[in-house]
Amino acid sequence: MGSTAQDKNGNLALGYSVVNGIDIYPGIRYTGRLAGDPLGQMTLGEGIVVNGSGMQTTFNTAAGQASSPAGWQTRIASFKLPGCN
Repeated sequence: MGSTAQDKNGNLALGYSVVNGIDIYPGIRYTGRLAGDPLGQMTLGEGIVVNGSGMQTTFNTAAGQASSPAGWQTRIASFKLPGCN
């Protein structure tokens, strides 16, 4: 899942979920681009909000939280892209 935000100068930030089903557990990352950067590119690299540490092993959310060694939690984060005031 992704979420974008744009400031009054046209700088763009993108936060998103990551997982690959093998060795990257569900986590949250972000990237962005400045208004003057080339179109179609997220030029500011990738940052990590949180790396996942486990996986849900049931279909029921409450049971998954109770049985997960990762201890599922809500995450709220903020970040500031380089060059943004």
